[in-house]
Amino acid sequence: MILNHCHVMPEGTFSKTDPLEGSIARLKVWMAELGFEKAVAFAPFASQMKSDPNQWLLDALAGQKAIYGYATINPADPDAPERLRHFVSRGFVGAKLHPPIFRIQINDPAIDPFFQVAEEMGILVQFHTGVHGWFIRKYEPILLDDLAQRHPKLPIIIGHVGGIAFFDQALAVLQNNRNTYAEVAQTRREEVAWHISPDRIKLLLRHIGPSRIIYGADYPYNNVAILRDDLAWIRSWGLCAEDEAKILGGNLAKLIQR
Repeated sequence: MILNHCHVMPEGTFSKTDPLEGSIARLKVWMAELGFEKAVAFAPFASQMKSDPNQWLLDALAGQKAIYGYATINPADPDAPERLRHFVSRGFVGAKLHPPIFRIQINDPAIDPFFQVAEEMGILVQFHTGVHGWFIRKYEPILLDDLAQRHPKLPIIIGHVGGIAFFDQALAVLQNNRNTYAEVAQTRREEVAWHISPDRIKLLLRHIGPSRIIYGADYPYNNVAILRDDLAWIRSWGLCAEDEAKILGGNLAKLIQR
């Protein structure tokens, strides 16, 4: 199993009272407790570190085979395509983008060279979707349709499946583009903005299918007990063991090992 959607950072960055919170060391503990053999780690955002967060993650994962690294690069930076090429050539297998934090419009032609490099190098791109401040019209999930159409060989993971506010847009993009995938991270609990109701989960299973659904932890913005309940929740969907395995890492493994 592969645990997707893990934000990692140097010890003491996420919490001053618990320095290991958000660290790679703590992530490994969670992996062991939950039964995940591998995980995906996102580089920190630039605002969280004074040095290059992508280089930090690359160095931190040196020699480790159980954790895959994703670059966190703003596509609007002038050197973004070259930096993406650099880090992928050194082992990163994906990129994590957060449009409202980066202040980018998803379908802006000016940032398309970044996605051209991603498609060319055979990596995937994961987007945060769901209301998160800034101008909603610049990052509403429907804009991912433009990107998926322009780059049909680029796997796109729709993080949080749009959340409670934008699930319908995310579903439309998923139905229209076979290169898009639904990530169910923080979607179980009703008090979270990314909550997806049971009837919408049924829609995903019926119209998208288990082969294009990926579970995500959103580490460390929760705890082990929450993730353990998430796993029980997925196993309550009535799927066969093969389909459960796809959602809990099988689908992701195909995308990052192709």
